[in-house]
Amino acid sequence: MASFESNPIVKIIDMPHNSGKKKAIAEGLKVAKGDIFVFTDSDSVVEKTAISRIIEIFRFDYDVGGVLFR
Repeated sequence: MASFESNPIVKIIDMPHNSGKKKAIAEGLKVAKGDIFVFTDSDSVVEKTAISRIIEIFRFDYDVGGVLFR
């Protein structure tokens, strides 16, 4: 984590103890800036163009609230 401390686009949130992924995401979203957020699991493998394809879905239809690829 120390290697990211000087990066201005990275905000490190120190959780006092392991409270799980759900709480960590909730804390991160409190300080996050942006329009689209992507979450994966530690064992996920994301195809090279997956994120850009997901973003295109949101650009095409503003009523979309979430996307699930299988």
